[in-house]
Amino acid sequence: MTSSDYPSPDSSSSESALPDYDLDASQGAGQDQRSEFRLSARAMAHIELESPEPDLATPGPDILSCYTTDLSATGVRLISKLKLPLGALLPVTIELARGDSSERFPLMMEVVWCRAQGSASWNVGLKILESDDTALVEWLDLVARAMEDQD
Repeated sequence: MTSSDYPSPDSSSSESALPDYDLDASQGAGQDQRSEFRLSARAMAHIELESPEPDLATPGPDILSCYTTDLSATGVRLISKLKLPLGALLPVTIELARGDSSERFPLMMEVVWCRAQGSASWNVGLKILESDDTALVEWLDLVARAMEDQD
């Protein structure tokens, strides 16, 4: 699947391209309870909400694309136009753009919190889970490299 296979997070948005990510590091602060190293990055999260039945000829999975607001080795915070159910296990591809290329990290995540943000969007906290056929090792390597760059 290419990045053009994913829908835009908001077709009315004035942002047409995925912004470059920046591997700035910061420790958790504010309302967040995590103490993990974080990437100050704005990336895309493509959430597979519903998979097609394997034996049916359907066009593909139902994908919700969102911007992330916080990334760490163990989780992601994002802004969603849909309320996601607590405890839901969802395949999520994180797409980080840099220049003309992008890196993609297919991961399995669990919705650990979901809070209303205004009347039309939700702040969502996702925990990254260990799972076969994901890019967890590559994701952890990216975060480790970012930590080394901060020293």
